[in-house]
This record gives sequence, structure tokens and C-alpha cells, in this order.
Amino acid sequence: MKALATATVMCVFALAAWYLSPHVAVYRVLSAARDHDIEYLATFLDQEAIKANIGVAIKGQIDRRVIESVRRLPLGELALMAAERAIDAMLDELVSPNMVGNLMRGQKLSILSRPAPTIKTDTTKPEVHWRYERDHDHFAMTVHSRLNSNEGTRFVFFRYGWIGEWKIVAIEFSN
Repeated sequence: MKALATATVMCVFALAAWYLSPHVAVYRVLSAARDHDIEYLATFLDQEAIKANIGVAIKGQIDRRVIESVRRLPLGELALMAAERAIDAMLDELVSPNMVGNLMRGQKLSILSRPAPTIKTDTTKPEVHWRYERDHDHFAMTVHSRLNSNEGTRFVFFRYGWIGEWKIVAIEFSN
């Protein structure tokens, strides 16, 4: 009888840990961002997955007709290679733990005005919402600025392992 009770208690604890793990991940990642703990925040980032996700979104915005028309120019291939390298350099900066921390603090990204991404500062505390996506191994956390609740940055997490560790695999911008 003791073995059954022990097994039941262990199952309840395992299920509670599985269920509460996204709550803990959100708390930890937001605490790291708030405290500017860049090294700890970096442990939550799957930088290659984030770069691939954002890169697909950026490159998807470029119309295929534009690419083909540039390719036909005398130095078109060279221009396309330079553009791809510029996008890759921008992605490297964008998925840095420091930049992700700024986004999690509700600061708005502005990459159009300067060569390197800059942050427009919002000193109010951001509004955060999260929910499961697709299945119980994905959840999304959206950070909204208190100044404009329509603008937000969405962070998609993936669970590695059964209880596992959560890592950010995608970042999506509202604009």
C-alpha cells in the first residue's frame, strides 16, 4: 500500500512539474531580462532556430519578382549576395541576448534609422501574456508595451525533453 501511495505522489509531482514548467520558464526569462542577466538569458535562446525563423520572414517579404529583376542586372548576383550577408549580420545582432532582453522589457525595435538595431525606450512595465500553441510542447509569450497594447513582440518557446528545458525558437513582431 505504501508503494502505491508513493507512486501516486510521485506521479502527481511529475505532472505538476510538467504543467508548471512553462510558468517557471516565463518567470525565469522575464527575471533575467529585467535584471539584465545576459548570460542566463542566453541559456533560453535557440539562436539558430530564431535566426532561421526571422530570416524566412524577412526574405519572404522580398517579392520574387524583385529578386529576379535584380538578378538580371549586370552585377545582380553580387548585389543579392551582399544583401543576404547584410540580412545575416542584422539577424546576428537581432538575436543577441542583449537585444532579446530589451525586447522582453517591452522596448520597441527600430532598425530602419541606423545601421545597427537600436531600441526606443519605454520606461513603463510591459504587459505579458502567454498561452500554449499547437501542442503542450510549444507556448508563446507576448510582451506588449503599456504605451501601445496593439504593438507587441511574440516569443515562441519549445520544450526540449519531457519536463525539459524551454528555449525560445522564434520571435515574431507585430509590425
